[in-house]
Amino acid sequence: MLMHDDIDLPERAVEVLELVDEYGRPTATTLREAIYWASKNQHIHYRLDQLAGRGLVETWKDEDAGGRGALAPRRATTTGEGEEFLDLVDEDGGTPDTVEERLEELEKTMANMKDTYGKAKKRIAELEAEVEEHDEDLDGLAEGVRDIRRFLDD
Repeated sequence: MLMHDDIDLPERAVEVLELVDEYGRPTATTLREAIYWASKNQHIHYRLDQLAGRGLVETWKDEDAGGRGALAPRRATTTGEGEEFLDLVDEDGGTPDTVEERLEELEKTMANMKDTYGKAKKRIAELEAEVEEHDEDLDGLAEGVRDIRRFLDD
């Protein structure tokens, strides 16, 4: 989630906001076609409602574009606050713009994950070695207890 001035948004809502700003006054269908995770207009409407509730976009039914009432396409445009939010996201290193930037960000993330995985794997190996040592110690104690029982039984 991205937060700026008490506005926290899921990444997907930010993605919709960025596309609304980029496309100008897109319909929900246009946005759905541009976003891989949106298989229905309802997914876009949900995100547009989130954005409109925070004052970042304005939405309306476009009666002139065909359809009437509930069938009229829904359009959106960014508000001044939405544009300011996007500027803050860009300043804070939000979503990378180019494929190269995205690849670089992914490589950094993967390097961090690889480092963390390596440390965890090393720690697991250390703990397994300690468990083996304790297991051997317990075997020795069990043998000692058996010897004491045999001695006491005789």
